[in-house]
Amino acid sequence: MAKLTIKKFFLLLDAPLRNPSWSWGAITTHSQDVVFRVWLDEIEMINGKPYCRLTLHKKWEVMDPLASRGYEERKWHIERAIKKGRAFFVYCHADNLDAVPRKIAGYDHNAVGYCPNITQDAAQDFWGEQGQVLTINEYHRMVHP
Repeated sequence: MAKLTIKKFFLLLDAPLRNPSWSWGAITTHSQDVVFRVWLDEIEMINGKPYCRLTLHKKWEVMDPLASRGYEERKWHIERAIKKGRAFFVYCHADNLDAVPRKIAGYDHNAVGYCPNITQDAAQDFWGEQGQVLTINEYHRMVHP
């Protein structure tokens, strides 16, 4: 598949971004699953399993609300994903790891991560378990059975 813009990639996943410039994820129109944008450099081992960071409260709660609109949407998406019992990941590369907010330099357009579990750490930040990495076709079969 030719590389699409991330906006078009989310459309391919049936998960239109509410706002392509600040949305950190989206809800699929058919199955109401959450698809999160996650950073590849923010995957950590927790209890022997890889988890993707979903929040960093100490960083985002002090930001200007206009600069952190994606954070508010992310909290709503996390609630929804926990209720649903699963979510999915689009793996992104940051242009500058130290920038606030970060900009996407690229993303993995060949795969989507499956998230079977979301947990909180001692700082109350949320982490999504990185389960199976799916091809686009596997993702569609799972979301549209």
